[in-house]
Amino acid sequence: MSSTTAMALIGLVVTSPDADAVGVSIWYLAAGITLTVVMAYGFFVPSLLHIEDASLWNAEIKEF
Repeated sequence: MSSTTAMALIGLVVTSPDADAVGVSIWYLAAGITLTVVMAYGFFVPSLLHIEDASLWNAEIKEF
């Protein structure tokens, strides 16, 4: 079993009782809000804002 599969199973075990209690639509809304906040936060991280300014883009490619 891969670690991704294990995390998916753990997530289902943890969230299934809550989804049954409050409804699945609340989980979709919570996930959407969380992802929107994380994406918006990415616009304020300096390393992400300047990722294309790296000097690696202008580096010469040397062939051996």
